[in-house]
Amino acid sequence: MILRTIDERWNQRLRLDDLARVVALSPVRLRHLFKRETGKSLRKYILDYRLTKAAELLLSSDASIKEVCFQVGLSDQSNFQTSFKERFGLTPCGFRASRRRGVLSSTGTLNQ
Repeated sequence: MILRTIDERWNQRLRLDDLARVVALSPVRLRHLFKRETGKSLRKYILDYRLTKAAELLLSSDASIKEVCFQVGLSDQSNFQTSFKERFGLTPCGFRASRRRGVLSSTGTLNQ
């Protein structure tokens, strides 16, 4: 149920209290169970989900980096760029450029 809610509302503000209400758990219990079941914190899972969506948008549109940042539900472009680079090894701009030059495969991984 919680994964479906994230999938449906990934680009909106997702507050822990609201998500906990969806599954009738306390916020603390939801965090604990989510981490146990997925191996990731809820916050990390949502960030990774949004970054994956951002990568898809970077490859499928000409939207600016700032527009992509906001479209995926993130409000701080600097943190977006840092998190994106940590996740994919390239800045959003570098990711888009590398894909267009054929350095990245269609899945976003580096071609050998």
